[in-house]
Amino acid sequence: MARFIKPHAIRDLTQPQVAQDIDDNFDSIWEAVKELKALIGTGSSSTPGVIGADGLPGIGMPGDDGEDGPIGPPGPRGLTGAAGAAGTPGAAGPLTIGPMGIDGDDGEDGWTIPGPPGPKGDAGAAGATGAAGPMTLGPMSLEGEPGEDGWPGPPGPSGDIKQTWEGRIVACAGDGNPNTALTLMSNAVASPTPNNIGTTIGRVSYFKLKRGITVANIRWYSIGSTTSIYHTAIYRASDNARMSSDNSLTTTAAQWDSVADAFTLSPNVLYYCVVSADTTGTTGGPLALSGTIGATTGAIQVVPTSWPGSLDINATTPIIIPYAFANVAVTAGALPDPGNTPTAITTWSGGMPAIFLDSQ
Repeated sequence: MARFIKPHAIRDLTQPQVAQDIDDNFDSIWEAVKELKALIGTGSSSTPGVIGADGLPGIGMPGDDGEDGPIGPPGPRGLTGAAGAAGTPGAAGPLTIGPMGIDGDDGEDGWTIPGPPGPKGDAGAAGATGAAGPMTLGPMSLEGEPGEDGWPGPPGPSGDIKQTWEGRIVACAGDGNPNTALTLMSNAVASPTPNNIGTTIGRVSYFKLKRGITVANIRWYSIGSTTSIYHTAIYRASDNARMSSDNSLTTTAAQWDSVADAFTLSPNVLYYCVVSADTTGTTGGPLALSGTIGATTGAIQVVPTSWPGSLDINATTPIIIPYAFANVAVTAGALPDPGNTPTAITTWSGGMPAIFLDSQ
């Protein structure tokens, strides 16, 4: 029974574990009492018994606790444990020690009473988009009768379609369409020689462009070889201002020839091209747009800027394409700035040389 000793020495009743220590001490005492009772027994007999052997030494009930001994020296510092959560200290209640009790049976579980609802939590993440629902077809509808045709609307404005050649290469005739000029050049034309043109008269061809062009080269097709006899320049019809240089043309038989120049022509402005010769000669140079024209063979002997009514090529909004020719006075074939005012033609031997303005 040496094992039945007081497990806990209780000296400070304010410690939080004192109640459990007292309960453990009572449990130890109870176990000692039960074992002592078994050793003493409860039976009796009138017959003397045989002296038995010495019994085991008995251990009596534990005595009262002795006085607390002096406080011993402090022991070595133990390892620092993990910090526990701070609790709110409660007020110490009075110490009440009741009689030693025996553990009772577990009580039945109590009814669950729901507590008050907690605070509203944060909004959860947006859920994924749900799958498309099944396709539902409504009842089949019947096709209605076709409606009556509405009244036709007013005509729309005229379209303005840019031609591929506009702003890139133009002929000095009419609306500048090089395709028209090339078609005319492919007919039975008569190209003028320097003698046909003369040194005092330049030949004039009017043109007006729908879109402007920045010129880099002046081009023509040559039927014969000449050197710096022919001249060409571009003028503005409203004031006879020269827009280009006075260019001398050197021609090479059966070749496209050119001379570099740099100037810009604006859209919807009436211009004219002049071709002259500074000396005589019998070799034709640039290929012409037309054949010989005379009083009864194609020569309109009225200056084009004075044509009447809707034929006026100098109108603010012209009705016709300015495909028209004239003469202009020159001196030794030179083309001055400003130029002289063009006059009506009478008779030409050979036609108007075909001159092209190229942006490259």
